[in-house]
Amino acid sequence: MLINEMFYSIQGEGASVGVPSVFIRLQGCNLSCPWCDSKYAVNASSTAKQMTPLQVYEDTMALLEPDLARNVVITGGEPLLQKDEVLQLASSFIESGVFVEIETNGTIGADIPIPSKLMAIQWNVSPKQGHINPEVLNQFAHMAQAYFKFVINPEVSSGMKALEFIKAFKAQYESNEDLGIADRILLMPECQTQDEYMDRATPVFRQAKLLGVRFSTRVQVFTSYK
Repeated sequence: MLINEMFYSIQGEGASVGVPSVFIRLQGCNLSCPWCDSKYAVNASSTAKQMTPLQVYEDTMALLEPDLARNVVITGGEPLLQKDEVLQLASSFIESGVFVEIETNGTIGADIPIPSKLMAIQWNVSPKQGHINPEVLNQFAHMAQAYFKFVINPEVSSGMKALEFIKAFKAQYESNEDLGIADRILLMPECQTQDEYMDRATPVFRQAKLLGVRFSTRVQVFTSYK
């Protein structure tokens, strides 16, 4: 596995915002989004560390304090570029009673066996306009532990297109009440500074109300994060 960094912090956004967690950031991504807040993890890097899943597991367990955190967030980059190793690692955490979140851009399927202990993984899926894979999103839509995080900039046309997509995406699945899709869609403002957050949070919040979906803050914008 190619590891960019590992650290203990607080989950800053999404369905489990505020939860103490150990973050494992993998190196490499199949997209190159201009607004990415972790561009240093997108391309090959001489500073990234090659580790086995067992080494990552052992180092992570050393960072996890039972009285502080039992949550692991595997992020990137795009973790599913290293799918086999990531799922092996996740399986080890689950066997140890650690809750696992995996963040992905929704272009690569999880393809986990059903039934499987891997069904306990929380997937934080963040689709990107221009890189939508309907087949993969459909797979995640039918996984109860998958949440869809849409990062919206209301000041540009792509932000409005994203809102149109979200409305259609919700409508596609809301007739199946068992999926609870509205409770699994989260809108959050695209921002890298506090000023951008303050400018964009209110209109995105209003859109979440209109669409009947969830709004998520982005705690890391207001803190040093690590």
